[in-house]
Amino acid sequence: MRGRRIGLVAAGLVAGLLMAELIARLAPASDGAELLTQFQTRLEGMYVGDSRTVFQPSPGFVGTTRSTVGEVEIRFNELGLRGPPITNGPVDTRWLVLGDSFALSLQVPEEDTFVAHLDQQLGERVAVHNGGVDGYSTWQATQRYRDLDRPLGSNAVLLVFFLGNDIYDNAWFPNFIRTWQPTSYVPADAESPATAWLLSHSELFMRWRVHAKRRELTGDPVIVKRWSQELALFTRTGGPMLSERVPSTQQALAELKRETFSRGDRLLVAVVPPAFAIDTDRAGPMLELGERDPEDADLDAPRQAVRKVLSDLAIPMCDTTEALRAAHDDGDDTYLVYDGHWTPKGHEVAAQAMAACMEGAR
Repeated sequence: MRGRRIGLVAAGLVAGLLMAELIARLAPASDGAELLTQFQTRLEGMYVGDSRTVFQPSPGFVGTTRSTVGEVEIRFNELGLRGPPITNGPVDTRWLVLGDSFALSLQVPEEDTFVAHLDQQLGERVAVHNGGVDGYSTWQATQRYRDLDRPLGSNAVLLVFFLGNDIYDNAWFPNFIRTWQPTSYVPADAESPATAWLLSHSELFMRWRVHAKRRELTGDPVIVKRWSQELALFTRTGGPMLSERVPSTQQALAELKRETFSRGDRLLVAVVPPAFAIDTDRAGPMLELGERDPEDADLDAPRQAVRKVLSDLAIPMCDTTEALRAAHDDGDDTYLVYDGHWTPKGHEVAAQAMAACMEGAR
């Protein structure tokens, strides 16, 4: 009898969890879902320390990450580029893609990235290589270009400029690297296989994790300050802060232009908006988490500031915003709900926009 009661209780608990999971899947995503950023996408041994850029991808690394879309196989070739070994076949243009996590694209399989789409779409005489690195500013991307240009034999550069935090990172990095003491630390995540499985399969667990992440962020003054400063750039009252930080981006882009020009390489900058600038329903909750008033939002301000910088520097640009907005208006999910990076569809849309610009840059 006792065993039967225990069985009934267990069955009730399971039924309750299944019902809660169903409700979670049917309900709209929780506010601030993007806070659940990359989990176990930085594996032990994936990166090596570097005194100039803090860290770089480890050449020859192979591993499997666990992200919001499940398990993703990651490989870095002999130059530390995401993708297959370099081939020396006859090409007219060899593009090196630079940027942060939006360029590296660890959330999706290699064949679904915009880099893979571009490599296929631009024809046999064009090769496209993924040199993105999580968290990189434009300053770090420029150093990566210096390191890779000759070994790769590239003659064109595509910088992916993420409006969500690159302006902030470009202002922050020069002071940081001047005072930073090199260590053996390189970024790595430590999700257990069980936790990673739940994150990939349970909407209920996802929502609990976002709730926990929100509490973690709002309870840490340092994190709240940075989050607030990043989001301030997307508000009207944050205009002075945006103006204060833009000159660092202008300097970083000018340096990248000088480097590419001196080597005879072409340069194209792809402007990439954050998810909440495309799906504006996400903007209010995100701003509130950064202690900003949603009524004060000016979501296009960073984009216009960067476009002006690129125009002033006479750097060709490819703004992906309108293509992503059109796809969103058509009902396509171009950004992951949890994480905020592109879905495979988002990569496809961005690649189409970039391909048109790159073909024009030939």
